[in-house]
Amino acid sequence: MKKILIGIDGSKPSMDALNYFLRLSKELSLGLAAIRVINEPRISEWIGVKKAMMKQAEDEAKALLGQVVSIAKNFGVEIETVIKKGDPSEEIIKYAKEDNDVVLVGAGHAGRGMTARRVLGSVAYLLVDEVSKSMPCPVMIISCGECKHIKDGKILVAFDGSVPSRHALRYSIDLAKSLNAKILAISVKSVARFTHWISAYKKLEEEMTEEAKKNIEKANEIGKEKNTDIEGIVKTGEPPDEIIKLARERDASLIAIGASGKHLTAKRLLGSVTESVLKELGKGNVCPVVVVPGIDEVIHKRLGI
Repeated sequence: MKKILIGIDGSKPSMDALNYFLRLSKELSLGLAAIRVINEPRISEWIGVKKAMMKQAEDEAKALLGQVVSIAKNFGVEIETVIKKGDPSEEIIKYAKEDNDVVLVGAGHAGRGMTARRVLGSVAYLLVDEVSKSMPCPVMIISCGECKHIKDGKILVAFDGSVPSRHALRYSIDLAKSLNAKILAISVKSVARFTHWISAYKKLEEEMTEEAKKNIEKANEIGKEKNTDIEGIVKTGEPPDEIIKLARERDASLIAIGASGKHLTAKRLLGSVTESVLKELGKGNVCPVVVVPGIDEVIHKRLGI
């Protein structure tokens, strides 16, 4: 049975994620798997202490997953539970890659053991970053348990005409059909930064406007292929700002972004647009975000799109 995989550590964000994805799995008729990863102590020279600490951690993990099973039972959802040892992000990624039935990885925006460097939280951030590399399925991050659910809502797709954004749109259409949601596609024309060159600015703005309109035309073509109406929207400004602003204005239930696109940073594979939107999500300022990987034959077969 196809399933959603979520990481559980007992923190409020992870339990919020559990409630959110229990409902989503039920709406999509998917299974759900909860994985608890135990960090091994680094005091290997004290063997006795290490064993005692691991035994305690394992007992706590079993108790936590027992609680998870009870919550799932109340939702009417059967859930499988897994305990692993190692680095949380690495073990979740490994599990998702090895289990071909995993079609979505879900996570809360932060949890235990998170670094202070990022508002989003290191595990969630690394999961999303892996989508840009080799994750075989999308990753969805939520900011809180009271997030508006996708069913009967709106999915906002960041569409720049790139191959990743096309994959994100196709994935979103399939999701929308299952959940009776509407699709909004936004194409943002960036503001030129050399406005003192008036003639060059006007020419560039005309070119950017034309490109944005063509992007929406491409989005509508994909919608027609999949028998789905798409509302195309062109905005002017910085892509992350305009995506977040429109998501709030239109009360979007989900933002969908391709794993990479035209606005990549040189520092990492995770696109700057994706990173900026996720930072806002980490602050609780935006609806859930799903990051969709580039679709190769293996991923296409797994997701069925």
